[in-house]
Amino acid sequence: MAIGIESQYNVLFSIGGLDDFIHARNLNSFVLVAECGNVLPVFELSFSCRDSDQIKYFNEGNVLTVSIGPGGDQEADESKLVIVDSKIARQGESSFSITLKGIYNALNYLMKNVTQISDKKSALEVMLDVVSPYFDPWFNNGVSEDSQYWIQGNIPDKSFVNQLWMRMDLTDKSFPVVGIDRDGRFVFKDIKMDLANDPAWTFTQTPAGGSDVMINSNITVSQSTGFMNQLYGYGKEQLINVIETGLSRTEESEASTMLAMTNVINKAAEVEKRQSVPGLIGENVHANYHKSYLHNLIFLTSFSQVEVTCSYVGIYRPIRLLDRVIFKDDSLENRKETMPYWSGEYYITKIAIAISDSKFTTNVTLNREAFDSQKKII
Repeated sequence: MAIGIESQYNVLFSIGGLDDFIHARNLNSFVLVAECGNVLPVFELSFSCRDSDQIKYFNEGNVLTVSIGPGGDQEADESKLVIVDSKIARQGESSFSITLKGIYNALNYLMKNVTQISDKKSALEVMLDVVSPYFDPWFNNGVSEDSQYWIQGNIPDKSFVNQLWMRMDLTDKSFPVVGIDRDGRFVFKDIKMDLANDPAWTFTQTPAGGSDVMINSNITVSQSTGFMNQLYGYGKEQLINVIETGLSRTEESEASTMLAMTNVINKAAEVEKRQSVPGLIGENVHANYHKSYLHNLIFLTSFSQVEVTCSYVGIYRPIRLLDRVIFKDDSLENRKETMPYWSGEYYITKIAIAISDSKFTTNVTLNREAFDSQKKII
């Protein structure tokens, strides 16, 4: 019998020939975490078992399938998770305590070294070719201006995708973001293109139905403008030397706001642009090979500066990594008004689904580049 409440949430565990092998009374805890960046989802499952014949299934390398959805005839997410750590403890004469840990089932993506030279394609096209054997690609049809022969030099596909991601040229007006979701979707978004669409969800303490998600937890708002901001948040200049001509040029990159309703990013006004390591380009790489790396790194760092964490309980909602959402924090003085300082648009950058003590909780992390207004440039 699946774990859940009718029309609210439904969770089912299967492994090998065992279907729906964990009942609510046997489940201690389950956590499934997916976050942005080129990283695989991870999980931890703790439960008790009285059938000794089932123990043979809980070995390292076996694939656990977890189905999570609203129940009934509605579609559920299916996560294929490989066990990388298994602990089994006997409890008395008739029961076992089992803890399984692991990641999304794409070990070769992390570990298998590959050597190849692509056809002359854009970084986006090559990325799609590389991730498709492992994941379900969800690309929002961005266009990168960076056609070249991309070389994968005896490194895993994950490392190669990192290179493609950071060297991708979506022009100065945009930057690329990626994430691997719990059901194996590889999400790619061209931020500028995505801003033309409506937000997918509204997180609020006073929902009115539809796409509103009720926040029923404490809200934590943090601003991380310290060490990483010192390195990248103030922009950089880089000297580029061109092999064929012997000429050089200076490229500049500096973050700007795209979501927040302000033109100010929290940083010290007197700090000037920093110098980056000089770069060398030739005919074998695209013209903005080095500039794209700096540009993407600076914008990605900037978009991690403001973070909101919240959660909702007792119901499954099909939220996704890199969904753009509206976050409304009600004013303490008037619940019909919102806190303008940090309310507004964000991207979902981390989703943790947890079941513990018969409670189904979804913890969400939201990020953007700045608060909607700054009191001053500090």
